[in-house]
Order: sequence, then C-alpha cells, then structure tokens
Amino acid sequence: MPGKAIEELREEFALKNLERLSQFPPQQPPPEELSKPCSPGLKLLQKWSNDNKDVIQAAIKATVLGKDKSQISWDIAFLPFMESTAVYLRDWGLFAQALETYRKHRSHGSLSEPQIREVVSLYNNSTLQIQTLAELWGLDFMVICDLVDLTPEGHLTWDGPYLGGFFTTAAQGDNQFIGLAFKGTNPFNWKEVQVDYNYQLQHAEGYLENQQVSLGVYTGLFGKFPEPYGIAYDFLIGAVDLLASRLSSKAVMTHVTGHSLGGSYSTMCYIQLLISSLGLQPPKHLNIGDEYTFGAPRVGDKEWATIYQGLIEHAAGTSWRIVNDNDIVPQVAPTELKPEQLSFCHVNTGMQIFPNKAPIVIPSEIPGPYPPPYPIDDWKDLLKAILDIGAHLPNFYYESLEYALQHPSA
Repeated sequence: MPGKAIEELREEFALKNLERLSQFPPQQPPPEELSKPCSPGLKLLQKWSNDNKDVIQAAIKATVLGKDKSQISWDIAFLPFMESTAVYLRDWGLFAQALETYRKHRSHGSLSEPQIREVVSLYNNSTLQIQTLAELWGLDFMVICDLVDLTPEGHLTWDGPYLGGFFTTAAQGDNQFIGLAFKGTNPFNWKEVQVDYNYQLQHAEGYLENQQVSLGVYTGLFGKFPEPYGIAYDFLIGAVDLLASRLSSKAVMTHVTGHSLGGSYSTMCYIQLLISSLGLQPPKHLNIGDEYTFGAPRVGDKEWATIYQGLIEHAAGTSWRIVNDNDIVPQVAPTELKPEQLSFCHVNTGMQIFPNKAPIVIPSEIPGPYPPPYPIDDWKDLLKAILDIGAHLPNFYYESLEYALQHPSA
C-alpha cells in the first residue's frame, strides 16, 4: 500500500476522532506517574522485541494465524501479546494537548492547512511510542477507536474502549493482516474501573446472539454513545473495514487481542465479528482469523460460552485464552461482591502459563459446575489484590511466555 494513502487515512482518522471528542467537555488528565501504570515502558518492550525478532517475524509471515486449531503456536501468540501491551503506551498529555488545540482552532471556524497539520501531528505524536515499536516489528499503527474519555448513554461514570490497529506495510507484499488490540484497565482511571466493577449479567440486545454477558463491557462496546459516535462496535468495525480496503483488494486477515479489560472487549468483539461474517452484511474486506486474550475475566454465562465455541469451530481461526499462573483477574467473575451474580463461565480454549514449567490446557468450564465466587469483600480489595500480586501485569506474562516459547508443551 502506498505510503501516501496510509498517511491520508491516518490524518482522516485523527481529524474525525478530534472532531467527535471536541464536542464534549474536556477531561482532566491523570498525573503523569499514573497515566501508564500497566505499561512496562518502551525501552523494555523494545528489548523484548529484539530478544524475539525471529518469533515476531514468524508470526508476521503466518499473518498471525495458527495452522492447527487444536494446538496453540506460542510463536504466533507472542506478537498479539506485544500488541496488547503496546497500546498502554499512549501519551495522555499529548492527546489532551491535541484535543485542546483542535478546540481552540475550531472555535474560529474551519481549520487552515497549517492548523490541520499541527493538530494531526500532536494527535499522532501521542502514539509515537506505539508507532516506534510497530516499526521495529516491520508494521504500522494507527488509532481506530478512542472512547476512554466519553461515557455511554445512561452511565455517566463509565467509558468505552481504546482500540489500536497494527497492520502490514508494502514490505509484506500480498501477505497483509490487521491486528486489533484493545487497551486494558488503567486501575487509576475511575471510569475504566467502573466498567470492570459492573460485571452483572444482562441480555445483549441485537448483538452477541442476545446472550447474557457482563453489563459494563457490553455497554462500552455495544451501548450508544452521544452522536456522532453511536454504537462503538459499528463505528470501529467500519473504520477497520476501511483500513482493510486500502491495504488490499482481497479480504485482509484480521486478528483480535487484548490484556485484562482489553481481553474482555476482545472476546465480545471477536464473537460479533464471527456472527457478522456469517450474516447478511459481513465486513466486506475482513477475513476473521485468530483471537488471543491475556488475563481476561469471565464475561458471560454457559450458553454464551457454548455458542462462542460453536462459532469458532466453523471459523477460519480460533480463540486462545491465555492465563498466567496466580493471576486473579481470570478467576473472576463471580465474586462475593455480588453474591446474586454466579452464572459465569469462561470461553474455551484456555492455556495456563508459568515462569518455570511448560503450559497446560485449562479444562473447559462449559460442562459445569459454575465456578465458586472469588472471596473478596469490595472492589478496593480486588484492585489491591491485583496490584499486590502482580501476576496480572504484562511483565509477569512476558516471563511466562518466554518460558512457553522454549517449552511449548508439558
């Protein structure tokens, strides 16, 4: 794909996001030291990338699609892990500066060409660290959906997803793919914590085969945001489909990934993509490949998990749910916080990884019984437990994934 066309699309997405966000009151940026608490930092991610160059290139050559749906390829799983970690690197301060500058210029009418270049440069510089990492892999990156600062209708203390797209360049020739990476929870962002905390089951309406899923995540992805956004899922899939149409004249292999809350969003997005691909109006330019989640909690009941598995059996790709040893988050929901909400079930296929022994397959929860509620009294205790144990953080996932790369099976 010509570089000029990519830059035009990057500018188009940036201006559309800034225009939409500028219509709402500005948000107070978090303290700098709290803006990226889950990120290992660019230098460490660069080191991980350099230490695993061959692994990353093998995944790119395979378009991040495993050949065997019954056996995970850790060489392929590693790149989605890096993608799901990289999206934590957005610079909130530069983003806020871009938005404020856009508002100032927009208040005087249409933006001039120099003003457009100024705000687009600021906006794109807010993801410069992510872009730097993508280039190290031989890929490109752009923001697809940016709703972490807006609230869905009826839920003023919640927010929506942040989605980044990693994609191939001309160097890959016809071997094109897109990786959709949802950002996980910033535990110091109250709105994101509220999305996690409101995990009570509710029937989806018009999406996800109307199954019972976690309210907070479902609302973030399928609830209605103020115009002109509308439904986040419809907005982001439209943007991804447009990107794919610029990448190739053929359908582009597309995988989905996310860590923590990003894994919850990924799970719901992936199943809706599979449902849409079998429907009357599938995304025209997307070929749905694999999904890889890391440290994702349960987000639905048994019937949801059963339908999920049935769809995957007929799909080109498959879904891998990767869980680090001693990570609390995949053990919830349910919790004793909401003793009436007990009917949760993980989707297949789960793999547990360890820092000192080979990965093992996690038995399916679909046959039952339902898992017991996690013994914790309130959301503050849950948050403290996650931060204290640390096994949920990307650094510890990397340690176990590194071992899995060298010892892929028990």
